[in-house]
Amino acid sequence: MATITSITKTSARGWRFQWAGTAPFRLYLNGEYLTGQTTTDTSYEVDNLSPLDITTMDPNEPPPLEVLDATETADAANVTYTPIATLQWRGSTLAAYYMVQESVDGVWVDRNYQTESNKGYYQYDTPALDDGQSNNWQVLAFDAYDVEGGALPFQFLIVRNPAPPRVTMQYNEATGNLDIFEAS
Repeated sequence: MATITSITKTSARGWRFQWAGTAPFRLYLNGEYLTGQTTTDTSYEVDNLSPLDITTMDPNEPPPLEVLDATETADAANVTYTPIATLQWRGSTLAAYYMVQESVDGVWVDRNYQTESNKGYYQYDTPALDDGQSNNWQVLAFDAYDVEGGALPFQFLIVRNPAPPRVTMQYNEATGNLDIFEAS
């Protein structure tokens, strides 16, 4: 089993991950499988041991990296329970561009700008969202004169890691078994 042994902040938006386990490793970032070797945040060396440097958009939190080694056969948890949400919307012939905004403490903060290019539909993948938290996003369309159209709202409740079951255990001397009961 691979174990992340340390996460160190290396710059304003840089993080260094170190892990131990049995090579080769499978790395998953935001639910995407990473292969190859580059220094960008889209692919990484997986055959050798750590460290791995990642540059992210968030200066405060390291990105959700999951490392699986050769002894692990299960899917990565951040594939099954992805920490990102995808906003998708249809384009408008009246729009010149779209602004994606996130509600942070009740204030709308610009997160992404996309020019209308007659693609028909557009999408934006959010950064990793906090587990168990409700998140509000919106997409605004603007025309060539910067007149704002109506907001297209999105709301997400991210539940990527279900809570562990609440149980109690008791050794049964008569049977030699460990009895597990649902906690009340």
